[in-house]
Amino acid sequence: MHDAIFNANQIWKRMTADQKRKAISTYWASLGWEEGNTSLAIAAVAMHYHLREKTVQHADRSQQTKWMQSLAELPESVARTVVWGYLYECEDAMIIAFLEMLEIPHNHCYMDTDFNLETLQPNLVRRAGEKLRALYDKAVTDIYFGALLATGKSTWTSLADLVESGAPTLESFADKSAATREQIEPGVEVCVIRTSETSLAARPSYGLSFSSTLGSWFQRPRL
Repeated sequence: MHDAIFNANQIWKRMTADQKRKAISTYWASLGWEEGNTSLAIAAVAMHYHLREKTVQHADRSQQTKWMQSLAELPESVARTVVWGYLYECEDAMIIAFLEMLEIPHNHCYMDTDFNLETLQPNLVRRAGEKLRALYDKAVTDIYFGALLATGKSTWTSLADLVESGAPTLESFADKSAATREQIEPGVEVCVIRTSETSLAARPSYGLSFSSTLGSWFQRPRL
């Protein structure tokens, strides 16, 4: 074991709005109902929305999903359950393909716990990762590779540079329909965000600036 390159919340933040919706739906439907796990999730939602925990607990599944999906951060154990629940439920074919590339014994998409991961050579893991990324959407393989890296097992470190860097893009905002690109003059493109304040996640260090006149983040022209 070594220090994990990712944690579950970093992966949660990388997920698209659709991935989050599916992940949270899966969580409430099955995987989340573990003693101590759902209580943390309910407490996090209640605190964020200033609600009583009983209100969250007895809300319908659709409302619970909407509330939890909107959280920028989850309790780490909850985030871990949410991420892996999504992968096992929605991306099982991809996981199986990866395990078979590496000839890892498995029951459906679950690795055989008796298999010694240390027998895998880093170059073979890397090659399998590259093949998987060529076959599946990178938005999905990033989540899977990130989840493997978050386990802290050295077997997966060769996958690290296959995961998309965290530089913000228009697609990184949860509600894509509320963000648009507009050109205000040659060489200056504006990204107008019409969501809550938490959506204004861009930072000046990425070449983005805030215009109080336009009320939006915009990218400075390259000189």
